[in-house]
Amino acid sequence: MDISTAYEEGVFAGERSNIDRLLSRAPYYPRCSWDKTASKSRPTELAFKMPYIQIQPTAEQSWLVFDLDHNNPFIWQDANLPPPNLIVSNRNNGHAHLYYAISKVCKSEKADPKIIRYKENVYKAMAQRLKADPCYTGFISKTPFHSWWRTSELHTQQYNLGDLAASVTSEISQIIARDNTSSSKAVNPKTYAYRNPCLFDVVRNFAYSIVRAERAQENYSGFYKEVESYALEQNTKFVGLGWESNLPESEVHHTVKSIVNWTWNRYTGNRDCNRGVMNLESVIPLKAKQRLAARYSARTKSEKTLRRIKMTIQNIRQKGDKVTCTLIAKTLGISRQTVSKYMPEAEHAQSNIVSLHTLFHLGKRKLKKVNLGVHQISSSFKSWSFFAESVCDSVNCHKRVNFSSGGFYSFVCLFDHDST
Repeated sequence: MDISTAYEEGVFAGERSNIDRLLSRAPYYPRCSWDKTASKSRPTELAFKMPYIQIQPTAEQSWLVFDLDHNNPFIWQDANLPPPNLIVSNRNNGHAHLYYAISKVCKSEKADPKIIRYKENVYKAMAQRLKADPCYTGFISKTPFHSWWRTSELHTQQYNLGDLAASVTSEISQIIARDNTSSSKAVNPKTYAYRNPCLFDVVRNFAYSIVRAERAQENYSGFYKEVESYALEQNTKFVGLGWESNLPESEVHHTVKSIVNWTWNRYTGNRDCNRGVMNLESVIPLKAKQRLAARYSARTKSEKTLRRIKMTIQNIRQKGDKVTCTLIAKTLGISRQTVSKYMPEAEHAQSNIVSLHTLFHLGKRKLKKVNLGVHQISSSFKSWSFFAESVCDSVNCHKRVNFSSGGFYSFVCLFDHDST
Protein backbone atom coordinates (compact mmCIF):
# COMPACT_ATOMS: atom_id res chain seq x y z
CA MET A 1 0.00 0.00 0.00
CA ASP A 2 1.27 3.46 -0.90
CA ILE A 3 2.00 5.52 2.22
CA SER A 4 -0.09 8.47 1.04
CA THR A 5 -3.04 6.11 0.48
CA ALA A 6 -2.61 4.78 3.99
CA TYR A 7 -2.75 8.31 5.32
CA GLU A 8 -5.90 9.16 3.36
CA GLU A 9 -7.65 5.97 4.46
CA GLY A 10 -6.63 6.46 8.08
CA VAL A 11 -5.33 2.92 8.49
CA PHE A 12 -2.85 3.86 11.20
CA ALA A 13 -3.58 4.37 14.86
CA GLY A 14 -0.67 4.95 17.17
CA GLU A 15 2.65 3.54 15.87
CA ARG A 16 2.06 -0.13 15.15
CA SER A 17 4.22 -0.10 11.99
CA ASN A 18 6.92 1.89 10.26
CA ILE A 19 4.26 3.53 8.07
CA ASP A 20 2.48 4.69 11.22
CA ARG A 21 5.72 6.06 12.59
CA LEU A 22 6.61 7.90 9.38
CA LEU A 23 3.23 9.59 9.20
CA SER A 24 2.91 10.49 12.88
CA ARG A 25 6.48 11.82 13.21
CA ALA A 26 6.60 13.76 9.92
CA PRO A 27 6.28 17.57 9.86
CA TYR A 28 2.80 18.85 9.17
CA TYR A 29 4.03 20.87 6.18
CA PRO A 30 7.26 19.14 5.05
CA ARG A 31 9.56 20.04 2.21
CA CYS A 32 9.17 17.77 -0.82
CA SER A 33 9.67 17.60 -4.59
CA TRP A 34 10.12 15.36 -7.59
CA ASP A 35 13.90 15.89 -7.39
CA LYS A 36 16.50 16.45 -4.66
CA THR A 37 15.94 20.20 -4.48
CA ALA A 38 12.91 19.86 -2.15
CA SER A 39 11.63 23.13 -3.55
CA LYS A 40 8.00 22.65 -2.46
CA SER A 41 6.16 22.55 0.85
CA ARG A 42 2.96 20.53 1.02
CA PRO A 43 0.66 19.06 3.68
CA THR A 44 1.77 15.61 4.85
CA GLU A 45 -0.78 13.62 2.83
CA LEU A 46 0.34 15.37 -0.39
CA ALA A 47 4.06 15.45 0.40
CA PHE A 48 4.26 11.63 0.70
CA LYS A 49 3.10 11.34 -2.91
CA MET A 50 6.41 12.81 -4.06
CA PRO A 51 9.63 10.74 -4.24
CA TYR A 52 11.71 13.10 -2.06
CA ILE A 53 10.54 14.38 1.31
CA GLN A 54 11.60 15.95 4.59
CA ILE A 55 11.04 12.97 6.84
CA GLN A 56 11.30 14.67 10.28
CA PRO A 57 11.01 18.15 11.82
CA THR A 58 14.08 20.31 12.31
CA ALA A 59 13.51 20.53 16.09
CA GLU A 60 13.47 16.75 16.72
CA GLN A 61 14.86 13.55 15.26
CA SER A 62 13.24 10.10 15.24
CA TRP A 63 15.20 8.52 12.39
CA LEU A 64 18.86 8.00 11.55
CA VAL A 65 19.03 7.96 7.76
CA PHE A 66 22.21 6.88 5.97
CA ASP A 67 22.89 7.65 2.31
CA LEU A 68 24.66 4.77 0.56
CA ASP A 69 26.33 5.74 -2.71
CA HIS A 70 27.27 2.13 -3.45
CA ASN A 71 25.13 -0.79 -4.57
CA ASN A 72 25.30 -2.89 -1.38
CA PRO A 73 22.29 -1.95 0.78
CA PHE A 74 22.98 -4.98 3.02
CA ILE A 75 26.43 -3.77 4.04
CA TRP A 76 25.17 -3.53 7.63
CA GLN A 77 25.50 -7.32 7.81
CA ASP A 78 29.20 -7.21 6.87
CA ALA A 79 29.75 -4.29 9.27
CA ASN A 80 28.21 -6.20 12.22
CA LEU A 81 25.56 -3.52 12.77
CA PRO A 82 21.93 -3.96 13.81
CA PRO A 83 19.49 -4.22 10.89
CA PRO A 84 17.73 -1.04 9.76
CA ASN A 85 13.98 -0.71 9.89
CA LEU A 86 13.69 0.24 6.24
CA ILE A 87 15.86 -0.04 3.13
CA VAL A 88 14.75 2.35 0.40
CA SER A 89 16.85 1.66 -2.69
CA ASN A 90 17.06 2.91 -6.25
CA ARG A 91 15.74 0.32 -8.69
CA ASN A 92 18.38 1.20 -11.30
CA ASN A 93 21.74 1.50 -9.53
CA GLY A 94 21.11 -0.02 -6.08
CA HIS A 95 21.96 3.15 -4.14
CA ALA A 96 19.86 3.28 -0.99
CA HIS A 97 18.79 5.06 2.17
CA LEU A 98 18.85 3.05 5.39
CA TYR A 99 16.29 4.08 8.02
CA TYR A 100 16.93 3.37 11.71
CA ALA A 101 14.04 4.24 14.04
CA ILE A 102 15.38 5.77 17.28
CA SER A 103 13.96 7.26 20.44
CA LYS A 104 13.05 10.86 19.86
CA VAL A 105 15.98 13.31 20.25
CA CYS A 106 15.20 16.98 20.79
CA LYS A 107 17.26 19.34 18.61
CA SER A 108 15.73 22.68 19.57
CA GLU A 109 17.69 25.50 21.21
CA LYS A 110 16.64 24.20 24.63
CA ALA A 111 17.93 20.67 23.95
CA ASP A 112 20.75 19.10 25.95
CA PRO A 113 23.92 19.60 23.86
CA LYS A 114 25.50 16.46 25.32
CA ILE A 115 22.70 14.27 23.97
CA ILE A 116 22.91 15.91 20.55
CA ARG A 117 26.68 15.45 20.48
CA TYR A 118 26.29 11.81 21.53
CA LYS A 119 23.75 11.20 18.78
CA GLU A 120 26.01 12.79 16.17
CA ASN A 121 28.98 10.69 17.28
CA VAL A 122 26.90 7.52 16.98
CA TYR A 123 25.74 8.58 13.51
CA LYS A 124 29.30 9.34 12.33
CA ALA A 125 30.59 6.02 13.64
CA MET A 126 27.83 4.05 11.93
CA ALA A 127 28.26 6.00 8.69
CA GLN A 128 31.92 5.08 8.76
CA ARG A 129 31.08 1.38 9.09
CA LEU A 130 28.40 1.56 6.39
CA LYS A 131 30.63 3.55 4.02
CA ALA A 132 27.83 6.08 3.81
CA ASP A 133 28.13 9.63 2.52
CA PRO A 134 29.64 11.64 5.45
CA CYS A 135 28.31 14.92 4.01
CA TYR A 136 24.68 13.79 3.90
CA THR A 137 22.59 15.97 6.24
CA GLY A 138 19.46 13.80 6.31
CA PHE A 139 17.19 16.75 5.60
CA ILE A 140 15.74 15.29 2.38
CA SER A 141 15.32 11.52 1.96
CA LYS A 142 13.91 9.04 -0.48
CA THR A 143 10.23 8.68 0.36
CA PRO A 144 9.65 5.17 1.77
CA PHE A 145 7.07 3.02 -0.03
CA HIS A 146 7.02 5.39 -3.03
CA SER A 147 6.64 3.67 -6.38
CA TRP A 148 9.97 5.06 -7.59
CA TRP A 149 11.90 3.08 -5.00
CA ARG A 150 12.19 -0.50 -3.82
CA THR A 151 11.33 -0.48 -0.10
CA SER A 152 12.22 -3.38 2.19
CA GLU A 153 10.73 -3.38 5.69
CA LEU A 154 12.85 -5.56 8.01
CA HIS A 155 11.30 -4.90 11.43
CA THR A 156 9.42 -2.31 13.52
CA GLN A 157 11.75 -2.13 16.52
CA GLN A 158 12.77 1.24 17.93
CA TYR A 159 16.46 1.58 18.90
CA ASN A 160 17.96 3.51 21.78
CA LEU A 161 21.17 5.39 20.99
CA GLY A 162 22.98 3.21 23.51
CA ASP A 163 21.97 0.06 21.62
CA LEU A 164 23.48 1.40 18.41
CA ALA A 165 26.56 2.84 20.14
CA ALA A 166 27.43 -0.57 21.58
CA SER A 167 28.24 -1.77 18.06
CA VAL A 168 30.63 1.09 17.22
CA THR A 169 32.46 1.87 20.47
CA SER A 170 35.94 2.01 18.91
CA GLU A 171 34.85 4.40 16.15
CA ILE A 172 33.13 6.68 18.66
CA SER A 173 36.31 6.88 20.76
CA GLN A 174 38.31 7.89 17.69
CA ILE A 175 35.77 10.55 16.74
CA ILE A 176 35.77 12.06 20.24
CA ALA A 177 39.58 12.15 20.33
CA ARG A 178 39.71 13.80 16.90
CA ASP A 179 37.16 16.45 17.88
CA ASN A 180 38.98 17.26 21.11
CA THR A 181 42.22 17.97 19.25
CA SER A 182 40.62 20.22 16.64
CA SER A 183 42.20 23.63 16.58
CA SER A 184 41.30 27.14 15.60
CA LYS A 185 43.72 29.59 14.06
CA ALA A 186 43.99 33.33 13.88
CA VAL A 187 42.46 34.86 10.78
CA ASN A 188 44.01 37.36 8.39
CA PRO A 189 41.20 38.61 6.10
CA LYS A 190 43.68 39.74 3.45
CA THR A 191 44.68 36.13 2.75
CA TYR A 192 41.16 35.10 1.66
CA ALA A 193 39.99 35.11 -1.94
CA TYR A 194 36.26 35.00 -1.00
CA ARG A 195 34.17 36.70 1.64
CA ASN A 196 32.16 33.71 2.91
CA PRO A 197 35.06 31.61 4.24
CA CYS A 198 36.65 34.73 5.67
CA LEU A 199 33.52 35.67 7.61
CA PHE A 200 33.04 32.06 8.70
CA ASP A 201 36.54 31.80 10.21
CA VAL A 202 36.38 35.21 11.89
CA VAL A 203 32.97 34.58 13.46
CA ARG A 204 33.63 30.99 14.54
CA ASN A 205 36.77 32.02 16.44
CA PHE A 206 34.74 34.64 18.26
CA ALA A 207 32.05 32.07 19.06
CA TYR A 208 34.68 29.68 20.45
CA SER A 209 35.93 32.36 22.82
CA ILE A 210 32.55 33.03 24.50
CA VAL A 211 30.63 29.76 24.28
CA ARG A 212 31.82 28.31 27.60
CA ALA A 213 30.60 31.27 29.64
CA GLU A 214 27.23 31.36 27.86
CA ARG A 215 26.82 27.59 28.06
CA ALA A 216 27.48 27.66 31.82
CA GLN A 217 24.53 30.07 32.18
CA GLU A 218 22.40 28.06 29.71
CA ASN A 219 21.98 31.27 27.76
CA TYR A 220 21.57 30.02 24.19
CA SER A 221 19.54 33.01 23.00
CA GLY A 222 22.07 35.45 24.42
CA PHE A 223 24.90 33.51 22.79
CA TYR A 224 23.08 33.55 19.45
CA LYS A 225 22.42 37.31 19.60
CA GLU A 226 26.01 38.10 20.58
CA VAL A 227 27.48 36.05 17.73
CA GLU A 228 24.96 37.49 15.28
CA SER A 229 25.78 41.05 16.32
CA TYR A 230 29.50 40.39 15.93
CA ALA A 231 29.00 38.80 12.49
CA LEU A 232 26.96 41.74 11.21
CA GLU A 233 29.64 44.13 12.45
CA GLN A 234 32.43 42.17 10.74
CA ASN A 235 30.44 42.03 7.51
CA THR A 236 30.55 45.83 7.25
CA LYS A 237 34.36 45.74 6.95
CA PHE A 238 34.67 43.89 3.62
CA VAL A 239 34.48 47.03 1.48
CA GLY A 240 37.31 48.56 3.50
CA LEU A 241 39.40 45.43 2.92
CA GLY A 242 39.15 45.72 -0.85
CA TRP A 243 36.01 43.79 -1.80
CA GLU A 244 33.41 45.46 -3.98
CA SER A 245 30.57 44.95 -1.48
CA ASN A 246 29.62 43.30 1.79
CA LEU A 247 27.73 40.03 1.99
CA PRO A 248 23.92 40.07 1.95
CA GLU A 249 22.42 39.89 5.44
CA SER A 250 20.65 36.65 4.56
CA GLU A 251 24.00 34.92 3.99
CA VAL A 252 25.34 36.32 7.25
CA HIS A 253 22.33 34.94 9.15
CA HIS A 254 22.80 31.48 7.60
CA THR A 255 26.48 31.52 8.57
CA VAL A 256 25.66 32.60 12.12
CA LYS A 257 23.05 29.86 12.53
CA SER A 258 25.47 27.19 11.39
CA ILE A 259 28.28 28.40 13.65
CA VAL A 260 26.09 28.89 16.71
CA ASN A 261 24.45 25.46 16.49
CA TRP A 262 27.72 23.60 15.96
CA THR A 263 29.63 25.55 18.61
CA TRP A 264 26.89 25.30 21.23
CA ASN A 265 26.40 21.56 20.77
CA ARG A 266 29.88 20.30 19.98
CA TYR A 267 32.73 22.69 20.75
CA THR A 268 34.90 21.65 23.71
CA GLY A 269 38.12 23.54 23.08
CA ASN A 270 40.35 20.95 24.75
CA ARG A 271 43.96 21.81 23.98
CA ASP A 272 46.99 20.36 25.74
CA CYS A 273 49.61 21.93 23.46
CA ASN A 274 51.74 24.79 24.87
CA ARG A 275 52.63 27.36 22.19
CA GLY A 276 53.81 30.18 24.48
CA VAL A 277 57.56 29.46 24.59
CA MET A 278 58.39 32.16 22.03
CA ASN A 279 55.70 34.58 23.25
CA LEU A 280 54.25 34.87 19.75
CA GLU A 281 51.26 37.10 19.12
CA SER A 282 47.90 35.32 18.99
CA VAL A 283 47.08 36.90 15.62
CA ILE A 284 49.83 34.92 13.88
CA PRO A 285 48.37 31.95 11.94
CA LEU A 286 49.16 28.50 13.32
CA LYS A 287 51.26 27.41 10.33
CA ALA A 288 53.39 30.54 10.60
CA LYS A 289 53.86 29.86 14.32
CA GLN A 290 54.96 26.33 13.55
CA ARG A 291 57.52 27.54 11.00
CA LEU A 292 58.95 30.06 13.48
CA ALA A 293 59.04 27.44 16.21
CA ALA A 294 60.89 25.00 13.96
CA ARG A 295 63.53 27.62 13.14
CA TYR A 296 63.84 28.55 16.80
CA SER A 297 64.32 24.92 17.81
CA ALA A 298 66.94 24.34 15.10
CA ARG A 299 68.84 27.49 16.04
CA THR A 300 68.75 26.66 19.76
CA LYS A 301 69.98 23.14 19.11
CA SER A 302 72.79 24.42 16.87
CA GLU A 303 73.96 26.96 19.47
CA LYS A 304 73.92 24.34 22.20
CA THR A 305 76.02 21.94 20.11
CA LEU A 306 78.54 24.69 19.32
CA ARG A 307 78.92 25.58 23.01
CA ARG A 308 79.55 21.95 23.93
CA ILE A 309 82.23 21.61 21.24
CA LYS A 310 83.97 24.82 22.38
CA MET A 311 84.09 23.63 25.99
CA THR A 312 85.41 20.24 24.90
CA ILE A 313 88.20 21.89 22.85
CA GLN A 314 89.23 23.94 25.89
CA ASN A 315 89.32 20.85 28.11
CA ILE A 316 91.37 18.88 25.59
CA ARG A 317 93.92 21.70 25.24
CA GLN A 318 94.20 22.08 29.01
CA LYS A 319 95.12 18.39 29.20
CA GLY A 320 97.77 18.91 26.53
CA ASP A 321 96.17 16.53 24.05
CA LYS A 322 95.80 17.11 20.32
CA VAL A 323 92.42 18.44 19.25
CA THR A 324 90.83 16.16 16.64
CA CYS A 325 87.27 15.68 15.40
CA THR A 326 87.38 12.02 16.37
CA LEU A 327 88.35 12.78 19.98
CA ILE A 328 85.69 15.48 20.32
CA ALA A 329 83.02 13.21 18.85
CA LYS A 330 83.97 10.39 21.19
CA THR A 331 83.92 12.72 24.22
CA LEU A 332 80.52 14.23 23.42
CA GLY A 333 78.90 11.08 22.05
CA ILE A 334 77.99 12.66 18.71
CA SER A 335 78.97 11.84 15.13
CA ARG A 336 82.26 12.95 13.60
CA GLN A 337 80.35 14.60 10.75
CA THR A 338 78.54 16.86 13.23
CA VAL A 339 81.85 17.90 14.82
CA SER A 340 83.38 18.63 11.40
CA LYS A 341 80.43 20.91 10.63
CA TYR A 342 81.03 23.09 13.73
CA MET A 343 84.87 22.90 13.93
CA PRO A 344 85.73 25.96 11.78
CA GLU A 345 83.51 28.24 13.88
CA ALA A 346 84.64 26.69 17.17
CA GLU A 347 88.37 26.97 16.37
CA HIS A 348 87.89 30.54 15.11
CA ALA A 349 86.29 31.53 18.41
CA GLN A 350 89.10 29.86 20.37
CA SER A 351 91.80 31.61 18.33
CA ASN A 352 90.31 35.07 19.07
CA ILE A 353 91.11 34.89 22.81
CA VAL A 354 94.35 36.93 23.19
CA SER A 355 96.00 39.00 25.90
CA LEU A 356 97.02 42.64 25.86
CA HIS A 357 100.53 41.54 26.82
CA THR A 358 100.73 39.66 23.54
CA LEU A 359 99.20 42.46 21.46
CA PHE A 360 101.26 45.40 22.72
CA HIS A 361 104.99 45.91 23.18
CA LEU A 362 105.48 46.97 26.81
CA GLY A 363 109.28 47.41 27.00
CA LYS A 364 110.89 46.79 30.37
CA ARG A 365 107.83 47.86 32.34
CA LYS A 366 107.40 45.79 35.49
CA LEU A 367 103.95 44.30 35.81
CA LYS A 368 102.12 43.59 39.00
CA LYS A 369 100.14 40.37 39.02
CA VAL A 370 96.41 40.95 39.42
CA ASN A 371 93.27 38.87 38.95
CA LEU A 372 92.45 38.43 35.30
CA GLY A 373 89.68 40.70 33.95
CA VAL A 374 88.01 39.67 30.69
CA HIS A 375 86.60 42.46 28.51
CA GLN A 376 84.37 41.23 25.69
CA ILE A 377 84.00 43.52 22.68
CA SER A 378 80.89 42.86 20.62
CA SER A 379 80.61 43.52 16.91
CA SER A 380 78.06 46.29 17.50
CA PHE A 381 80.85 48.87 17.99
CA LYS A 382 81.37 50.88 14.83
CA SER A 383 85.05 51.58 15.49
CA TRP A 384 87.11 48.70 16.80
CA SER A 385 90.28 50.78 16.59
CA PHE A 386 88.79 53.53 18.78
CA PHE A 387 87.81 51.05 21.47
CA ALA A 388 91.20 49.35 21.36
CA GLU A 389 92.97 52.70 21.62
CA SER A 390 90.94 53.68 24.68
CA VAL A 391 91.90 50.41 26.36
CA CYS A 392 95.55 51.03 25.57
CA ASP A 393 95.37 54.63 26.86
CA SER A 394 94.34 53.35 30.26
CA VAL A 395 97.75 51.70 30.55
CA ASN A 396 99.71 54.56 28.94
CA CYS A 397 100.08 52.71 25.64
CA HIS A 398 99.29 54.98 22.68
CA LYS A 399 99.80 52.43 19.95
CA ARG A 400 96.73 52.17 17.70
CA VAL A 401 95.60 48.63 16.85
CA ASN A 402 93.01 47.74 14.18
CA PHE A 403 90.76 44.68 14.39
CA SER A 404 88.44 43.00 11.96
CA SER A 405 84.73 43.63 12.56
CA GLY A 406 83.57 40.00 12.72
CA GLY A 407 83.04 37.83 15.78
CA PHE A 408 83.77 38.50 19.45
CA TYR A 409 87.24 39.30 20.90
CA SER A 410 88.24 38.84 24.53
CA PHE A 411 91.18 40.82 25.92
CA VAL A 412 92.82 39.59 29.07
CA CYS A 413 94.16 42.64 30.90
CA LEU A 414 97.43 41.90 32.71
CA PHE A 415 98.10 45.45 33.95
CA ASP A 416 97.61 47.01 37.35
CA HIS A 417 95.93 50.26 36.37
CA ASP A 418 96.36 51.77 39.83
CA SER A 419 100.15 51.62 39.57
CA THR A 420 100.35 53.69 36.37
